[in-house]
Parts: sequence; C-alpha cells; structure tokens
Amino acid sequence: LLLSLLSALAHAHARDVIHRDIKPGNIMVSEAGDPILLDFGLAKDQEDLEASMTETGGLMGTPAYMSPEQIAAKRVRMDHRTDVYSLGVTLFECLTVTRPFEKPTRDALYNAIMTEAPPDIRQLNRSVSKDLKVVVETAMAKNRDDRYQTALELAEDLRRLREIEPIAARPASALKKLTRWAQRNPMVATLTSLLFV
Repeated sequence: LLLSLLSALAHAHARDVIHRDIKPGNIMVSEAGDPILLDFGLAKDQEDLEASMTETGGLMGTPAYMSPEQIAAKRVRMDHRTDVYSLGVTLFECLTVTRPFEKPTRDALYNAIMTEAPPDIRQLNRSVSKDLKVVVETAMAKNRDDRYQTALELAEDLRRLREIEPIAARPASALKKLTRWAQRNPMVATLTSLLFV
C-alpha cells in the first residue's frame, strides 16, 4: 500500500506540490485495495510556499506527524522532504501501532520531534527487520539532508525489502549519531566536552 502511495506522492512532488499533512487519517483504501491520499487542504506549491504559518501564527498540520522543519517553519524553508518525514512517522505507526512521539502538551511534543530520537522500533515490534528499521530511521531523520531525498527513494528501498534485496540506506555511524546528538543538545555537549578536557 505504501509503495503505491509513494508513487502518487512522487507525482505530486514532481509538480512542486507539498502535501504537509500526511497521516494515517488522510490515507484511505479503495474497494479495489488501492491507497488514496486525501485532504490536500494544506498542500502548497513549493514555489509559493512562504511559510507554513496561519494568519494567527499557529502551525499548520497535525502535530504528531510534522517534520522538524515544519515546526521550525519561520526559520527553515520547507520542501518535499517534509512529506517523506511524515510518511516515515506513518510507517512507524503502522508497524508499532503507536506514534514515535507522544507527549502531554503540544510544546513538549514539538520539543521531542525537534530534539529526541524516536524509540527503537525493534523493541516495540520484534518482527521488524534490521533493514526495515534503517528504512524507517532514514525516512524520519531529523536533518532532512540525512533523509530519503525523494518519495521514490523511499519507495525503492521498500521495494528492495519486499524483494529481499539489499537496501540503499545505511545506519548512521557512531560518530554521526554523536554529532547529531551534539547538534540537538549544544549546551550539554559543550559542558561535557569541557568536563572531558
């Protein structure tokens, strides 16, 4: 289902349309068994996308599925990779029946999406393979440059998984994980470095 959905989304992205609200509630399955992506109400042409803020200053989209750059919309210009992130969250939820980030307040949720690593998907669902874990982690990377760059790249790795072929994505090295942690926690990283020195 997700492979078909990714093909449709790639079609929209090729025309510079960003959905900005991908979530399970906006994916329906037809009687023929085909997935249909609904609710393009928040979709924007990438050329016209100034920021994803409402006139009252509130963020647009469903908080639990927003990418870090969608939350930081005033500081970062969004592109189609925000939809790739939302699809990663949707895939995580499909595999675990839980969202990667659940917090009691919206601010706490935004902070978690921006700074925390998602839980280990294999601890929530032991049937998830190591390669599938890497695919989900790559789709949900905080830094959009570390993510799949297109919906078709994600689709290709999912196809490879289905066909039992090697995937293109690779898990982050220990050094890269440490660097990402330091970028998310600059104060703690600086203090830790000073203490170590």
